[in-house]
Amino acid sequence: MPWMRWALILLMLLSAGCASIVSPGEEKRGRALFEATDTYRKLFRWGQYEQAAQYLRGKGEEKIAAPDLERMQRYRVVGYHQADQIASAEGTEVRAIVLIEYYEIDSGVTKTVRDEQYWWYEETEKRWFLGTPMPVFGRR
Repeated sequence: MPWMRWALILLMLLSAGCASIVSPGEEKRGRALFEATDTYRKLFRWGQYEQAAQYLRGKGEEKIAAPDLERMQRYRVVGYHQADQIASAEGTEVRAIVLIEYYEIDSGVTKTVRDEQYWWYEETEKRWFLGTPMPVFGRR
């Protein structure tokens, strides 16, 4: 039976080798992504659109349309739920699908908009930016 013990130890060692290893840089970048998306979510959820807009930045020469902040103030967000998130192999770009429930203050009718977000990591500043415009409320 000693061979079974050795076989079990060998199996455990091989299994441990299959676990993915995350570098300290990847771990920091992942934590920074969570903090950026969570802060953006909170700002957006509580109608602080101007502060949330500070996360908007196009990658490279790409420009992001500035949100119509005055128009957005006519709406209240009642739900912000991330449905899916896919990261690039390098971990420096993320595509996220967010479902946002909102209502227009004057009508009170609740609607949902699907927001397809592109987040990218800026290496020199060591922070994440949203490379897609904010959703436009009230459009069908």
